[in-house]
Amino acid sequence: MEVIFYLNDEKEEGAVLSVHTPAISFFTNRTNFDVLYYPYTFAAMSKMSQGDDSFIENLKAMDIRYIVIPNEQNQNYGKVQNLIENSSFMQIVEQLDESQGIFQIVDLERYRVYKLLSVPHED
Repeated sequence: MEVIFYLNDEKEEGAVLSVHTPAISFFTNRTNFDVLYYPYTFAAMSKMSQGDDSFIENLKAMDIRYIVIPNEQNQNYGKVQNLIENSSFMQIVEQLDESQGIFQIVDLERYRVYKLLSVPHED
């Protein structure tokens, strides 16, 4: 429920890409692409992570503003740990952290939320 409260309090619209949190759509009225529950999402995620040059543009094209994953305190972490640790997608997200001004990291009790802050503009 902590993720649902967080997303409902957020004023900024946008879809959610999540790992093992399928109830987000129902309780937040947001589109949720859950990697474990919707196989097409896993395929899209793999395709997105082919290179970080177009990564942000791919997120924007899918209207994804938030990425939600279970953290170590979550009972489902063991189920998704291999995917999280070995995913090139998550490696790109970790590289584009707050220090680059692209994602804001929000640590909740049992989840980590990456909120897309800005998009690099091409000149």
